[in-house]
Parts: sequence; structure tokens; C-alpha cells
Amino acid sequence: MKLIGVNNSPYHRRTAISLTLLGVPFEVQTLSPFMHSEALSQINPMMKVPTLVCDSGEQIMDSSLIIQYAESTLTDGKSLWSADTAIRQREYRAASLALAALEKCLQIVYETRLRPADVRHLPWLQRLETQLQAGLGELDRLVDSQPEVVASEYSQATITAAIAGGFARTTVPASISDLKTPALAALSARMEATPVFQQFAP
Repeated sequence: MKLIGVNNSPYHRRTAISLTLLGVPFEVQTLSPFMHSEALSQINPMMKVPTLVCDSGEQIMDSSLIIQYAESTLTDGKSLWSADTAIRQREYRAASLALAALEKCLQIVYETRLRPADVRHLPWLQRLETQLQAGLGELDRLVDSQPEVVASEYSQATITAAIAGGFARTTVPASISDLKTPALAALSARMEATPVFQQFAP
């Protein structure tokens, strides 16, 4: 199988890390929708990353669906979610907050780096920043008050929360300059020091 994307995409990165921790063999084909649009369009006309190209030739897009496919089809019952339903519910909340924050990060990037300055809509940008700050703030409180949710390095909640915290700080620092998220920052630092995070460093 081939996983197509680039490590500076947080969605590609969480997918590559997750597949590795699940023990699923795959080859990375590094293609960016911005730098390699022509080559990527030959594989996936929508130019969306990550894209998983299965051995059958079928393609799956969306990081969460790729990971779900891997867990349900390509492993012997392995999962990056807790078997305890109460803990899993909290893991889902952490991961959903992290994914929502990542979405807002990318919308801010598109608004500030791709849209010409003379057609930017400041109220929209301010709304995105408010949403991002709210999401990261809530995620930080969850990490601080429920450390068991992100205790394991083999947890989807841990992986996604760590990536979201680090991505926001490095990609849109001006949008969250007044936001204090010490618990989330510590989690990101802890996970960035692990071999699998370093293997797929941006």
C-alpha cells in the first residue's frame, strides 16, 4: 500500500503515525497538493492528502477513515482506542476537539496566506481565531484534568491532540499568541520526542 501526502500535513502525519503504531506496512509517496499538484492529480484528481492507495488500487481519502479502515481490516484486532467504553468516550472528545482545531488552523492558513490581502474578510478571520482558541483551550483543560485520556503513546487521542497543539503553535502562532495551553504544550513536547513522531517529523 501507498500513503500519499507530506509530513507537514497534520492529517497525513497522524495517519502515518497511526498506521506505524498499528503495525500496518505501507510506503510513503511524498506529494504535496501545492508543490506537486500535477503528479498528485494523476493519482487522485481531487488532490487530497492523505490518500491511501490499497493493494487493489482502490483509494481511500480522509485520515480518520483511513485509520478506521486499517484497524478494521488490516490488523488482528489492534486499535488505538481504549477498550473501556467510558475512557473511549473521553478519547473521542479529545480527538474531536483536536481535529476541529486543526480544521480552524488550516482555514486561517488559507485565509492569510492564499487569499490576497485586499479581499480578506477580517470578521471571518477573527471568527476562525476565536474558534481555534476555544478549541485549544478546551483541549488543554481536558489534558490537564483527565491525564489518563492521553497517558498512552498508543492512543489516537494522544496522537491527534499532540499534533494539533504543535501544529497550531508552529503554523498560526499569531492567532493564539495570548492563549496559554501548558498541558497541551507538554503533551506535544512529550510525543514529539518519541521515535515514531520523529520518523514523520514535518
